[in-house]
Order: sequence, then structure tokens, then C-alpha cells
Amino acid sequence: MSIHNHIVRGIVLTVMLGFFVTSANAQAPVYRGALLYSMPWDKSVPPVDSTQSTQVQTAYLWADEAMRLYPEFQIDSFFHAMTWSDTAKTFASNLYQIQDDNPLAYYMWTGDAIKPNPYKGSPGRAEFTFIQNSRFIAGDTMRTFSLLFPEIIADVVIADTLCKQESGGGPPGTSMDMVLVTSTILDEIKGKKVPLCVGYDMRAGKKGKVILSLSDTAYPWATYPVSAHTGQCLQFEYSPEWPRVPSDDEVPRLRDSTGWWIKPGKEYIVFLDFEGFQGDTANGYFTVVPSAEGTSGGMYPVVNGIVQDPWDDFGFGSTNLTVADWKARLRARINSLINP
Repeated sequence: MSIHNHIVRGIVLTVMLGFFVTSANAQAPVYRGALLYSMPWDKSVPPVDSTQSTQVQTAYLWADEAMRLYPEFQIDSFFHAMTWSDTAKTFASNLYQIQDDNPLAYYMWTGDAIKPNPYKGSPGRAEFTFIQNSRFIAGDTMRTFSLLFPEIIADVVIADTLCKQESGGGPPGTSMDMVLVTSTILDEIKGKKVPLCVGYDMRAGKKGKVILSLSDTAYPWATYPVSAHTGQCLQFEYSPEWPRVPSDDEVPRLRDSTGWWIKPGKEYIVFLDFEGFQGDTANGYFTVVPSAEGTSGGMYPVVNGIVQDPWDDFGFGSTNLTVADWKARLRARINSLINP
């Protein structure tokens, strides 16, 4: 999405959060949206384990060393001065592979919960700076950015939608309905792990409470990574009031002639990212939302086997591709990113 839209949506989600909890308190936030996950902070860094490929482990260790050696401003300056050279392409390849391996482990990677913090810089800040810079230096109309920004890309079929009605409480223009989407993965494209869905595996919750009621606040569901295999549940939230097109803050919204953009029983290719809120001493809190690049709010409908991509957002050379062809061309772009 455009930087402006990303900031606006972040403000909206923050307002719906109601308040931030400080790092000194072990207390969950009150969130008036439709989906809120919690995960414990890492107690050791980096998040390397024996299941990862050698390339992913090496990438983590390189980044870990940089976080220990260089303060944040030096890392920012390095990325801001970078051109789309072999070095930048190598960074992009390693970043994509780390994200793809386990986006949740990567997202929760921080030294903040370790005393003293071993890092001089923040992994999340370094990632954000590099990805934002890729918008301008990759020279491919933000297509590299659109592959690096989302943590999850998947072909899904929608099982259910639930509207969390938000009636007020924030600045003008910030109160809006949020829709909880429960989907089933048909094909994992990016993100070999996804968050355990709300209501799945009751041992992960408290007192058996699952889906929120329309008048309730979102209960922070204690999630953890599960395999993004075919048939796995994947949940996210979005607002029908968000712009469908990044450059347009007014119209069109994420609605069509028949109502909400996302409809039960329909197929979509979704690009999703994690939107975090300040955590407490034990946990980080986040929701999952569409990354909103392109012209479909990051959620491309499949109609009669054809992906609805009217502006050919990724430059595939056609706006009338079958879902198999569209995904094959997307994977070809991903392969070029991983193997520059």
C-alpha cells in the first residue's frame, strides 16, 4: 500500500486498540477490532533451529551479527544509501527466505525481552527500512516491494465472515466495521507457517472462549505457528471502508455491487501482513490484515477460474489468467527474487 495509506490504517487500528499497555505491565490490550493474537516474546536470539535450511540459518546469523554490532541509525543509513546492486538483491533473497520459512518466528524476533538487550538495532526496524527502500531502488513498479511486504501469500477459499461493528470512540473518520475472515488454504505460496486460528486447539485459549460476539472486544488468542498445508485454517481481518486502490483514499472501497469484498464460499489469492501493537512483558499482540498493494486491496477474487486482476498488477502480460497460470507467473517472479 502507499506509505500514507499504511500510516492511516495503522492509526485506525491503534484507535481501535483503545490504549497501549506499557512494557512494564503484564496486561493484554483492549482491542475493538475483530482479530487479536498473542505470542510470547523470544527469550533467546536469533530464532534459529535445526528444521531450517542452511541458507535460512546463515541469513539469521548474518542479521544477528549486524544487530549486535551496529546501532540503528547506521543500519538505516546503510539501507538508504543502497542501490539495487548484487548486495541489495542478496539481502532481498535472504529476507524473503526467512519470511517464508516461518513468518511468525521472524515477526516475533526481537531482543527487547532479553535483559540486557543484546542488540544495538531492531530487526523489525531494519526490515522496514530495507523494504521501504526497495520501493524506489528495485525499478520494477513496486513489484519486489509487494512480494517482500506481506508475510503470507495464499490461495484460499472463504469459510465464513463475521462483522465486528464499531460504533465510535475514536477521532472522526476512524470508526469503522471490521470483518473477521475465516478461510481454508488451498495453496500456500509464501509463509510455510501461519497462526493457529481462533477457536482451534482449545488448550491454547482460556476457559474455552473462542469467537468474539459482535459487542465484545477481541480476546487475545494465544496463537503459535502451524503448518500452512492445504486444508489449514487461515484468519485475517479487514474493513470494507478501507480503500481498494492504494493511491485513492476515497473510492473505491472494499465493497462491490453485492456487498463486502470477501464472500463465503468464494476463492481469493490473499497477500497478508501482521500489524503489531505494543506488547507487555510477556507477549506481543498483533492482528493479520491484507497488505493492500495493487488494485484489489491485497485480496484478488477468483471468478469462474479467472483471477480478477484488471490492471495486471505484477506485469504478467494478461488480465485474463486462470488461477493456475496467475500463480505460476507469480511463483516465477518469486523465484527470480530468491535466485537473482
